[in-house]
Amino acid sequence: MRAVEGVSAIIHLAAVFRTPDTDLIWKSNLEGTRNLIAAAKACAPEARFIMASTSNVYDADSPHPGREDDAANPRR
Repeated sequence: MRAVEGVSAIIHLAAVFRTPDTDLIWKSNLEGTRNLIAAAKACAPEARFIMASTSNVYDADSPHPGREDDAANPRR
């Protein structure tokens, strides 16, 4: 938690991908993000939290190009 202590912004770009191990992807990406959010809340509650994600959280079968305000629909 000391890594985020007193910071004004956290930019979260880390992710595991390009592996057939979906359990590793979910555990690393979901739990890692949750841990970082918890650290930010505890040690840098005023910090901005900026996170990059992937278009894979949106419906791949959508008839239109994805938009940022589309509902998320991640699949396991």
